[in-house]
Amino acid sequence: MIAKLRHDLRFAARSLRASPGYTLLVMITLAVGIGVNTTVFSVLDSILFRPVPYADGERLASMWAQLKQGKQTMAVGGLFNPALIGEWRKQTDLYERVEAHEPRSFVFEGDTGPEIVAGATVSVGLFPMLGVRPAIGRWFIEGDGRDGSERLAIVSGTFWRQQLHGDPQVIGRRIVLDGQRHEIVGVMPASFRYPDERLRIWTPIDVDHPPASAAGQSRLTATVRLAPPASFDRVNEQAQARGAEIHRLSGGDGSQSATLMHLGRLYDERTERSLLVLGGAVAFLLLIVCANVANLTLSRSLARRRDLAVRTALGATRSDLTRESLVEYVLLGLAGAAGGFVVARLALGAVTSVLPATMTEESLNVIDLDLRTMAFLGAATLLTVLVCGVPAAWTSSRTAVADALRNDSRTSSGSARANRVRGGLVILEVALSIVLLVGAALMTRTLLRLQAIDTGLDPNGLMTIELALPAPAFSSAAIREAFVRDAVSSIRRLDGVSAVAAGAMPFRENRVTFGELELSDRPGERTPQQLASVADVWPGYLAAAGIRLIDGRDFRDDESETVAIVSEKFAKKHWPSATAVGQRFQFGKSAWRTVVGVAADVRPMTDSSARGGTSLYYPYNQVADTATATRPTSTIAAHQTIIVRASQPGEVAAALGKAVHAVDSRAIVGRTTLVAHQLADAIARPRIVFVMLSIFAGVGLLLAGAGLYGVLSHLVAQRRREIGIRLALGATKREIGRLVMGRGMVLSAIGLTIGLAASFWLVRLMRTLLYEVEPTDPASIVIVSAVLLAAAATAAWRPAQRAMRLDPVTLLRD
Repeated sequence: MIAKLRHDLRFAARSLRASPGYTLLVMITLAVGIGVNTTVFSVLDSILFRPVPYADGERLASMWAQLKQGKQTMAVGGLFNPALIGEWRKQTDLYERVEAHEPRSFVFEGDTGPEIVAGATVSVGLFPMLGVRPAIGRWFIEGDGRDGSERLAIVSGTFWRQQLHGDPQVIGRRIVLDGQRHEIVGVMPASFRYPDERLRIWTPIDVDHPPASAAGQSRLTATVRLAPPASFDRVNEQAQARGAEIHRLSGGDGSQSATLMHLGRLYDERTERSLLVLGGAVAFLLLIVCANVANLTLSRSLARRRDLAVRTALGATRSDLTRESLVEYVLLGLAGAAGGFVVARLALGAVTSVLPATMTEESLNVIDLDLRTMAFLGAATLLTVLVCGVPAAWTSSRTAVADALRNDSRTSSGSARANRVRGGLVILEVALSIVLLVGAALMTRTLLRLQAIDTGLDPNGLMTIELALPAPAFSSAAIREAFVRDAVSSIRRLDGVSAVAAGAMPFRENRVTFGELELSDRPGERTPQQLASVADVWPGYLAAAGIRLIDGRDFRDDESETVAIVSEKFAKKHWPSATAVGQRFQFGKSAWRTVVGVAADVRPMTDSSARGGTSLYYPYNQVADTATATRPTSTIAAHQTIIVRASQPGEVAAALGKAVHAVDSRAIVGRTTLVAHQLADAIARPRIVFVMLSIFAGVGLLLAGAGLYGVLSHLVAQRRREIGIRLALGATKREIGRLVMGRGMVLSAIGLTIGLAASFWLVRLMRTLLYEVEPTDPASIVIVSAVLLAAAATAAWRPAQRAMRLDPVTLLRD
């Protein structure tokens, strides 16, 4: 057997070298199909399928606060305080351990000046519970994070390499965070991403003995390990039942309960569905690749029929021919797998860079080519070898010796069977391509609908610049207000700037307010608890942002009472039959506010009907504690956003940092972003699905056209004698062309019918990704059908032309 295998390998290598064009084409086709599938599987596996990379990961969960909003409940992270964590730790029948973390932003004073770095404050037992040891140094231990203890920090591998230049003596090194020196005691592995990949620094807090400054804060999110043998569902049920009482025991009012969330699970249904759609699309692409390569191998087998017949006549058995063919296809598969690995390595970085952050940043696993991904690559290679090699090997072994050796044979059963198989493969390619094309067409119409949404503001030339104002340079509200005024004036003097104001973009939802709402015209009546987004803005903000003021007035610099501007949606909801201007409302226990204006609704171009834009605008100096920040906060740096409208945004953006530092160089200048790009981020998910589906559909259509071209070309070559006889008996060249074209269009029509039938069922999986478009959208189906038939006609035209140019005299003489 070893000798036979060695002989087969030498024969296969010699045979492939003798046909370099065929070999190269098959290798490239397989490399693209296997590589793209491996890349997408790596993304799906890390986000959706791979287990949590922590000790006893199946027993880990995240515990969030559960709040009631009318008849509905919602889960909110970051509403636990140390006392509440302590009470949950007493529930030992439910939890083996309860730890906590709070996302933070730190002002890090590095070699190039101060910068904002994402991080978190974590309970000292969090890292030991997760079972992830630092790559260098130690994790936090009992006593760390208490009042009077030394300030410590653990940094990520990325922070260690980039900001600390991979210092081998990093343990014990002191860095300045939020104006205080912290000693580094550990460096986490590069693969550690908890609670998400953005974090670079962790500092400790002892929740049993918290510092006085953190004792009353309610910004913690709990991470728990379930007590065996309790199941997730039972513990979750008990947590919801006990939550209100435990909230009261911790000093709260019992208004919130608790609920569990699976650790590492993606809870955004649209994002999960988007990833699954991409996975299905690349699987279809792999099947198209397999069908196309199978067509190529069948063509090669038919071309070698005479050679195989000679070998059979000389004593080769059917098993010998089958084995030699399979060895040849195994070599091609291995070469395709090697090329697929290279394609996956190159494509993985590009894919992860273009995927929306919402798809990747919350994954606890690193997206890479790990052992699971390599196993998938091997399985994909085996599938392609079986699908591509077995039909060709079967055809080769069944060669009819007498027919193959007789030069004037007009037909053969073997050729007829092979032709049926090749025709079936073309039909399969066309059908799969149709499904991809329908999906791409539906996503195209969805994108067009989303881009046509009225966002409520004018994004043309509008951009934002993020600032951080660290203490002690900006220690008081008066100093910060004076700086913002001067910075706005400095930016306004830049050439090309037409409007400047301070305030965050409404659709970013930087602040929210939650509670029961009471209206002045309905005293004593309070609505169920509800959530509203809040934008803290300066006078002139609405005009600079291009947000239309429907009624009332803008804010003034010297507001004498607590006021608000509400969105049109908010006004119609609460005062449907009266003007909102002059009305007063109160959220929870906050101050009563008078409505001085109604602004047009602002919403991103999102496919979620739940996102309705900002409800409330508050003056910048009247927010205080009435609204909760939704992004990580800093203990010493106040965040401020300035919006700028310019005729040439690119040129102005380069000068914004200098204009700000001309006022005070101690301000930290963050990103400058075009608002149009921020709006486009809201449709990043459907856009990436559209792009990927379009690429896959285009490749699939190209391969299907190539397969149809190959089948028809072989048909013309095989039926040359028949065509000569038809021409000699009076058939016109147009009739001959119609014969070939008809064969191609029949195969395409069958594939089109099967593909459309399959797409009606399969694209229903995309329903949640579509916006104002039905899965059975007639326009998409008509366009796809026209594109497919045009591609089929193009592929069939060249073989038909070749048939029409044949000379009957030459054909009959030959």
